[in-house]
This record gives sequence, C-alpha cells and structure tokens, in this order.
Amino acid sequence: LIRAVRATRPHVLISFMTVSVLAACWLLRIPYIYADHLDVRRLATSLKWKILCNFLLRRAYRVVVLSERDRKFIAWYHGAWKPAVIYNPALPAEKGFFPRPDFFEPGKKYAIAVGRLVKQKGFDLLLEAWRRICEDFPDWRLCIIGAGEEESELKGLADTLDVQYCVQFVPPVQGLNAVYRHAELYAMSSRTEGFPMVLLEAMAFGLPVVSFNCNGPDAIVRDGVDGFLVKPGYTDRLAAKMADLMRDEEKRRAFGQKATEVTQRFSLQKYLDAYEQLCKEAIK
Repeated sequence: LIRAVRATRPHVLISFMTVSVLAACWLLRIPYIYADHLDVRRLATSLKWKILCNFLLRRAYRVVVLSERDRKFIAWYHGAWKPAVIYNPALPAEKGFFPRPDFFEPGKKYAIAVGRLVKQKGFDLLLEAWRRICEDFPDWRLCIIGAGEEESELKGLADTLDVQYCVQFVPPVQGLNAVYRHAELYAMSSRTEGFPMVLLEAMAFGLPVVSFNCNGPDAIVRDGVDGFLVKPGYTDRLAAKMADLMRDEEKRRAFGQKATEVTQRFSLQKYLDAYEQLCKEAIK
C-alpha cells in the first residue's frame, strides 16, 4: 500500500472502509478522508483494532458516515474524528422492457426482499410478519432473494410457520431490474443497516416500501409518503402496514410515484459535489 500510494502521488486519498490504507497515507503525510458504510454504533472490534482505528481516524481530514444518527454518535464519543454525512446516491431506474422473471408465478402479486440470508437482515422477522397476513391475501407471494449462512434455518422456519406455499427463496439474481419492475412492494426487516442501496434501487423503480425504522431506512423512507416505517422488531406492525398497502392498489401507486423522487433527494450530483468539496478543503 505504501508503494502504491507513493507511486500514485495523490493530493488527497479517500478510503472506503479500509483502515490499513490510512496508515500508508499517514506515513507519507498525504491528507486522507475515511468513509464507513456500516452502522458505526454496532461495529464489534478488538481493543487493539480500536486503538489503531482511533489513532488513524483522529488524523483523517473527515470521517464520512451515511446518516445523521451516526454523525451524532461519532461527534459524542469520538469528536476528534471530525464526522461528516454524505448519503449514497440513488441512480434513476433504467428504462426499457424487462420481461417478468421466470420465478414469478403467473397471476400473482409480489412483495420482495433482497439481501444476505444472515441474522442482521431479519428475514426471520419478515416470515413471522408474513404468517400473520398471508391467508388474507391468497393472490400474493413473498419472494426473498439472496444467499447466506441462515438459508436452511429460514426455509425450516417457513415450514414451521406453514407459509412455505406462499414464500419463495430465490438465489442471488444478476441484475434486479426485472424483479423491481414486476413487483408490487418492497419489504425490509433488517435489525440494522448502513444506507441500503437495494432500498434506493427499489424506490427508483417506483416500489413503495414497508420497513423497520432502523438506521438507514429512516433517512430514506418518508413515512406515510412513499412507504411506512414501523418500530424495529414489531412484526405485528410490519404485517399491518404491509397489509395496508397490499389491499389498496391506489395507495401503492401513489406511494410508488413519490418513491421515485429518491433519485432527486439523493442524486449522484449531490454525492459527487459533496466529496469534491471535502477533497478541496483537505488539500488546502
């Protein structure tokens, strides 16, 4: 890293979640900006790693995080890190014709969820919520797209809850445009998030959202405008809000039209301008 940075000879360096490159910048006296895309309040690290991070991040020009909540957390506990918020960009949905995915059953409407099948994503909570409402909506299906260490456990839970007939587990899909285009609703049941890109993508395609009000979605979804936010862990409330949208096509359409505004609220230009300004300040 030291050789690579010396050869590149940058005026300023931005490191995305790679602390080791900061050591090279510090040794070479190059100003650096560190960007973390995780929920910084929940990072589990060893004492030695915390000491190293603290030493290097205190010397960063700025530590960029993805939410105002994380900025306040760092300002309170690590004020010397000089935190700043820059949201991830939401790119406009691709135009064109996207055929209905083969794994979507004909004549069924779909609520979708995408992510790694791990505890953090809370798909067990989503299955519990779905169990509460699936019998009232026989023409709907829940499609969970992803892979991970909890796949067998989640499929077993679906069997236990007796929802296997209306829940589909689909391996990771290369390009989700067709999925977003033909789905009706996006559900997010994560226990914690950073600033979920998949949520930005779904909303750019006009999907209304029902999500737990955890860090990340709370900065993206406007409750009652383009989706619903509910208290984390409360599967009964998650189910109720999903049912509210599932039974009301007009509300889904209205929320979906508002959801596309995410591409203006978190535009690529705003993202680039923010980093450019930080770089100019760091160089000075």
